Amino acid sequence: MPTNSLIKTLNQPNTITVGIDSPFYSEIKSTLNNTHQVKTLTQAIELAIKISPAGSNILFSPACEYGPYFNQLPGYDDAEKFKEIVQKIINSSNN
Repeated sequence: MPTNSLIKTLNQPNTITVGIDSPFYSEIKSTLNNTHQVKTLTQAIELAIKISPAGSNILFSPACEYGPYFNQLPGYDDAEKFKEIVQKIINSSNN
């Protein structure tokens, strides 16, 4: 089952998972060792930057069909603004 491979990968040492509220995340969160739950992509990006040690690499990757689920939510346009969100956070942290 592909989900088992994903869970094994996310439970590797030195891995922190930030999951966005969704049916898929609700299904797997109890199997994850080091996970944080947020409501939006903006919150996920901000939290990942905040909790990652200096010099860390942060990988943002949808673990499932992210777009179709979140694009159906009223007012949820974070998926379309990923680059803009990251740039805004970087700029605010440099000030």
